Amino acid sequence: MDKIGKVISILKKLDYHPKIDSFKDRLVIQKTVSILESLDIKLGYEFSIHLRGPYCRELTEDIYENKTNVENLRTNFDLSAKEEIGVMKYKEVTELDPDYLEIISTYFHYLLKEVKNEDDSIRSLKALKPHLSDSKIAVGISKSKELLPPNGKQIDEMKKEFDEWDKATVTDLSKWD
Repeated sequence: MDKIGKVISILKKLDYHPKIDSFKDRLVIQKTVSILESLDIKLGYEFSIHLRGPYCRELTEDIYENKTNVENLRTNFDLSAKEEIGVMKYKEVTELDPDYLEIISTYFHYLLKEVKNEDDSIRSLKALKPHLSDSKIAVGISKSKELLPPNGKQIDEMKKEFDEWDKATVTDLSKWD
């Protein structure tokens, strides 16, 4: 019950009340767990890529075996403060929209699990999800980037941009002397 207990605790924090017989609700749970795993909130489930994105058979089995607890959000598991912050940021960014959850989880799977570069990850995502529009995918990838901490290259780019702003500020202030 440890792993599914933690999942239930996350659903409770998200104020998400799933009905396990609903495909959409099971999809939201699968994608939520996959995304949070990618964000280093360890839940202990392993995902592989399927038509609707990352999928974990063990999670599905746990959901059905604990259907009453999942639907009633019953668990004794408490999230750490760090996990709660991560879950709330996840909720804010994704709004628990199933299409965006599919895009984000699939993008993360290709980018982080299969260690593809960003362009290859996007190409793979589009090939797997031709039913989703390019604009929807672009928004989903943008949401993905809101969830990920910046990498070394992005940090260097931000430092360069901030240095330029600092120089511009100093130059502008010297006009007032």
